[in-house]
Amino acid sequence: MFILGYLIMGLALGGELLQAVLYTGREDRARSIVRDITEGLKAIHRKGIIHSDIKPDNILLSTRTPAARALLADFGVSTWCDGAQVLDGRCGTARYMAPEICADRKYGSQVDMWSFGLIAYILVFGKPLLPEGATDDESMQLNAALKPGFLKNTEGHSAEAFGFIKSLLRINPAKRLTAHAAVNHPYL
Repeated sequence: MFILGYLIMGLALGGELLQAVLYTGREDRARSIVRDITEGLKAIHRKGIIHSDIKPDNILLSTRTPAARALLADFGVSTWCDGAQVLDGRCGTARYMAPEICADRKYGSQVDMWSFGLIAYILVFGKPLLPEGATDDESMQLNAALKPGFLKNTEGHSAEAFGFIKSLLRINPAKRLTAHAAVNHPYL
């Protein structure tokens, strides 16, 4: 059965996320943006939508002010999926792909949470987790080869921020923080 659906978004005049906030590394500003993204992911996952391409370019800011809200955008490769259904096949941006996609395993909405974890890392720590300039193949190999415990808090940020990011970047998607649980995390 084919279902046609529409997503209607408001006008976002603040530009793309990293273009506007440029690797803040400021935990207070990061927290506000991370909270908005968490709420957006919770809303789409509750509706059965998997975005599949969460990356900084697909997060827009509502205005060019410090009070701007972060908004999810570009649902071009998103999928409607009930909770029991699993997907396969590669889609999204290699640098932000979850390990299960990179390893050609079946996946669900938790791929969005992995990608979000990489963005939260950039916002909180002020730099990307994966090396800049990696090719798509290199990014996918790095993501697929990560082992539990790869993430270390050496930057002196709050335990809550580090715990939140660590919960999003769990290799096993079944242990990864869900959007529904993330909104209640102490960091937010």
